[in-house]
Amino acid sequence: MKRACLMYGIVQSFLMGFIALPVSAAEAPTAKCEPISKMEADAKGAKFTKLNAGQYHLMMGVYIGSAITPEGLPPGDGAMLVQEKSASLLFWTKGDKEACIVPLKLEGQDHQPHLMYSPMILPPAIVMVLKDIVGGKDEIATPANDPKDELKL
Repeated sequence: MKRACLMYGIVQSFLMGFIALPVSAAEAPTAKCEPISKMEADAKGAKFTKLNAGQYHLMMGVYIGSAITPEGLPPGDGAMLVQEKSASLLFWTKGDKEACIVPLKLEGQDHQPHLMYSPMILPPAIVMVLKDIVGGKDEIATPANDPKDELKL
């Protein structure tokens, strides 16, 4: 939780206006979406990478297993990794047009958990695993006959 709080300042300066929106207690936690083209224009110098099916499914599992995300599946039908020098962020996507964020339980300055709209902040270890997942033509995993062979999507 402390790492999320520390990274929050980096994220806030990275994409002003799109993230760090407080959620009122009465508001139902729904996704907030914005055109990807606007994000790309606002975040010059950042690297935008659409995740392949294998990477997307891995991040769905991370989302579902995380204590800071809402219950259920993430919004949209895909995901995008946005990297800047000091942060790696995950946005959920709807087609190729919109990027979405959900309310996450983040530690505030009062050291209490608060719901804040934010992209998922990814540690370097998860980013390295994502880079190792290679997408294939039909994204179908086939079992390896030789235990030395790797499974690839």
